[in-house]
Amino acid sequence: MSLLYYEILTPEKTLEKGECLSVTLETSQGEVGIMYGHIPLVMGLIPGIIRIVKEDGKTEKLVCGEGFADVRQEGLFILCQTAERKEDLSYERVKKALDEHTVKFNDPLTTRSERKISAATISRAAARMRLLNE
Repeated sequence: MSLLYYEILTPEKTLEKGECLSVTLETSQGEVGIMYGHIPLVMGLIPGIIRIVKEDGKTEKLVCGEGFADVRQEGLFILCQTAERKEDLSYERVKKALDEHTVKFNDPLTTRSERKISAATISRAAARMRLLNE
């Protein structure tokens, strides 16, 4: 079976690159699975879990923020604002962000732009919490 080349990139670094059997992403259109030979495609990513099935059959899970995925003949290129491994996350930090921004989002004195920032933070924190709970 042919392997899919993939890269996960953020503005700060290349988090991971290599070859795998498949990658499953959470997109604005739903969950999408990519394997070697997939048709070219560009998709918007929402904060969610990236599942990478390695050649040995084991699944690696990461969490990503907003971004996009570009499927080309050369492979899959995931470009996102944030991407983290489970072991790099702190339950306390994620819970604090989720709690603080939920309060801020629901505060009637919060401005529209602050509410938008809080909504994005809540979405990223919820994805991180889902990964921590898996």
